[in-house]
This record gives sequence, C-alpha cells and structure tokens, in this order.
Amino acid sequence: MRRTEDIVSRIRNFDEIIEIYKKAINKTPNKKDKATYFKLMGFTCLDFYNNLKSAKEAKKYYTKALNLFGEMGDKAGKSACYSGLGKIEYLVSFGTPNLDGLKKAEKYFKLSLEIDVDPASNIHNNVLLGDIYKILGKLNEANNCYRMALKINEKLSEVADNKVKDEKGFINKTSNTSCTL
Repeated sequence: MRRTEDIVSRIRNFDEIIEIYKKAINKTPNKKDKATYFKLMGFTCLDFYNNLKSAKEAKKYYTKALNLFGEMGDKAGKSACYSGLGKIEYLVSFGTPNLDGLKKAEKYFKLSLEIDVDPASNIHNNVLLGDIYKILGKLNEANNCYRMALKINEKLSEVADNKVKDEKGFINKTSNTSCTL
C-alpha cells in the first residue's frame, strides 16, 4: 500500500491516479486496503473536482469504501467517508440554491460527527456544518457548530502546548549530558 501512495504522490493526472488505485484494488486481497483505496479515489475525485461527473465518481468511490469500512466495523474509515460524502453534497450545492443537496450534506456531516474519533476532522466537519446552517438560515445551529469547532481547536492547542512544554523540560534536563550510541 505504501508503494502505491508513493507513486500517486508524484502524479498530477487525475485519470492516471484513478487507474493506479483501481489496479491496486484488484491486486490486494486485504479488505481494509481496498476500502482505503476506494476512499482515496473519492478524495482524488474531490481534489480534482471540476464538474458533476467527478463529483458522481467521488460519491461512488466513497460509498464503496463506506460499505467496506462498515463491514469491518472501522469507525474512523466510516467517519472519513461520511465526511467526504458531505463535502461532495456541499460543493455540488454551493454554487446553486440546492436545498436537497445541503440537507444531504448536513446528514453526512452529522453522521461523521457522531462516530468521529479524530478531533481535527471534528473541527473541519463542525465548520462545514456551521456553513450549511448559515446558508439555511439556522443561525443558532451555525453558532453552536462554530463554537464547538473553536472549543475542540482550543483543546488541541492546549494539548500541543503542554506536550511542547514537556519536551522543553526534557531538553533542559538533558542539555548538559552527552548522548552516545
């Protein structure tokens, strides 16, 4: 799997990236790897998003990944797929007043937030859900989502600050000792 990701990271051609992932899916017997490749295909379609066709492809790949992650009970994988599906609906709806698409995006972001184990994703999903609520005129809900994103961000910053302080203490304690291998 790592080799495939290394190859893909050097390619900037959408069709070529999708083909590499398709070949990798056909070669691997590992269900988790297949699900991850489908998720990455959805992400790639979203990354190169420039028309409705790529949005439909992204949705197809995220849905396949979601089903596989669901079969395995992989909560983080499911959450990432719900988030990806929410982004698709949001992006497709953003340029036009598409109430149905915004409601679908809202549903997907809520599902992602219900099971999400990644605080950084929670921040992102809360901000996008807040944006949707703002567009829909649900200002209290938007405010709540933005506040939640800020609260999580503050917690992450606090954890990072504490970790840096701990390491700074370690550096100070060991700066007078020499390390030998």
